[in-house]
Amino acid sequence: MRTEPDRLTQTAGHAVAAAIRSINTNGLSDPAITPALEAALTLSELAMRCGATADDIRRAGGLPASAPDRTQAEPTPGTAHRCPAAHPDDPSPCDGPPVVTVLDRNNAGADGCEHHAARLLASLEGGRVYGLPHATDGAAIRVFKAADGIRPFCWLTGAPRTEPSQLSHRENRVA
Repeated sequence: MRTEPDRLTQTAGHAVAAAIRSINTNGLSDPAITPALEAALTLSELAMRCGATADDIRRAGGLPASAPDRTQAEPTPGTAHRCPAAHPDDPSPCDGPPVVTVLDRNNAGADGCEHHAARLLASLEGGRVYGLPHATDGAAIRVFKAADGIRPFCWLTGAPRTEPSQLSHRENRVA
């Protein structure tokens, strides 16, 4: 007999697999993809709160464990592959493999190295960070603390920053 967490993991896995199939078939411009992704993210988050891992959810959906993210664009020839949290306009390299997931207030998220995850988190209103299962202890805390002192979209350096939304959280607390 399946337990409630097992059923939740199974349902989350099927939702994730369906969303990936839809993206691979119809692309991200398909209007049905947003509700499919929202359902997959919500169900996955609930399953993880009940103890499921990302690999458990992938396997439940018939996907290989640690499946590559096929929704990411291939790197431009001559550039190194970067984590999904790296903004396309941010020229900085990754500082290691993805170790955290950064979620926005709508639960859309990206896995990232500590460096790019901190930059992404600093650029979001209401963002959250969670360590991945294989991450070293404290990865999410290090990202959270680093993001506190980083200005949103810090790689954009040509314009003055005078509005509170253009300053880091630390600068806003001091002001």
